[in-house]
Amino acid sequence: MSVLDDNEDSAEAVLNNAMLYVLQEGLMLFKVENLLFPDLAKIRHHHEGAKEAFQTKLEKAVINLGGPPNPLIIDADDPLTGLDTYPTAALKEMNAMFSRCRKSATKALMFYHGWEELRDKPELFKVDARLAYCESAFWENAETAYVRLASYWDRVGQIFYFAFFKIRRFDKETFTNVMHQIHKEKALKSDALKSLPSWKTLFDYFKCEDDNGLMWLLQRRNIIIHSLHLRARTPNVDQGFFQPIYNDLEGKFTFKLAPRTPVEEVDLIKMHLTKAATLYDDVLNIIEYSAEQQSSSAC
Repeated sequence: MSVLDDNEDSAEAVLNNAMLYVLQEGLMLFKVENLLFPDLAKIRHHHEGAKEAFQTKLEKAVINLGGPPNPLIIDADDPLTGLDTYPTAALKEMNAMFSRCRKSATKALMFYHGWEELRDKPELFKVDARLAYCESAFWENAETAYVRLASYWDRVGQIFYFAFFKIRRFDKETFTNVMHQIHKEKALKSDALKSLPSWKTLFDYFKCEDDNGLMWLLQRRNIIIHSLHLRARTPNVDQGFFQPIYNDLEGKFTFKLAPRTPVEEVDLIKMHLTKAATLYDDVLNIIEYSAEQQSSSAC
């Protein structure tokens, strides 16, 4: 039985196909990612020693945030006090969101290549009716990838808010607000932070409004969340004698959301995923800097 068989119309067949799809999706995405997109950015590598090195970095970050060491060793006579598990939970949330970014990027790339194959080799696939579906699915998954990439940085902001200000509540704040607050209250008053290579690298990406900068990504996320869905741009059609009045949504779509060609959108998704991965160590370095500053000020 295939996952999508148009000849199987019974409720049982449809349910079986749905279950096959659910069961196979994870394995399929794993194989697609590793065979077709091996260059897709990662924060956790699988070569020898990489797992241990990654775990060591995370454990150090937890301790820098004030969390318990792993393993926790206490004297038998010491009372068992409450452990602060917030740092561990916040880091796990950040890592989980990055994994979801990669999953959404993989699905967008998969649908793009599927759409490309259907469009360029129609003689091999007798499913013309699904060409429009694959195109729509590509734009939908590209949209999800952008939203998750921006959301990943909010998770980083959640950690920074705690690292620099010891504030755990992160309901209405955003990565933008936190970065501006750190810049105003910490970086402008500290040459050490302002000149820290990791801070400079992250802040340059943060304030950049070009399409390779975080401001562009966050603005696009906001438009997608609040106003418009991502889709292909259609050519202007002559309306004849009657001309429509200016459509603000179409104007915003054209000039602010400004969709690119599908291959350009794929490149943008991969580029911002790579940025998140390459800046991961910088995020941990900034956390370490914050811990060192608070430790020195406490002495």
